Formats: sequence, structure tokens, C-alpha cells
Amino acid sequence: MMKKFEIKMFDVNSKVRTLIIEGESTDDALDKIIEVMADTNDEYSKWVSSIDSRIINLNNIVEITSIEEVEG
Repeated sequence: MMKKFEIKMFDVNSKVRTLIIEGESTDDALDKIIEVMADTNDEYSKWVSSIDSRIINLNNIVEITSIEEVEG
């Protein structure tokens, strides 16, 4: 069963960005984000969409600070 996870990250401007994604576990949700961030194709921005319709450019993320399961 898929669960929802809130991932908080700092961007290059030290602003906190929050992304809510689905995954089977915290490791699965984190792996999905890291997979996109680790893509070596730098020609394109790495935009991801949150469940709550927010869009974040992962190229600007410098640190993932937390990941927690959320209700919903």
C-alpha cells in the first residue's frame, strides 16, 4: 500500500522546500527523489510535482533535511 511522505529540503537560497510524494516506505520515497537528482543529464531542469500540486526544481536543492510519513 502506498503511503504519503513529506520531504523537506533546503534550496540554494536557504529556503525550505516541501514535497509530498507517495511511496511504500521512507526509503522508497527518498529513492525516488534521489534518482531524479542523480540523473547526470544536466541539460534539463529536474522539475518534480508534489501531490498537493506544488512544483519544485530539484537542481536548486542542496540538502534534504527530513522525510516523514503524513496522514491522508
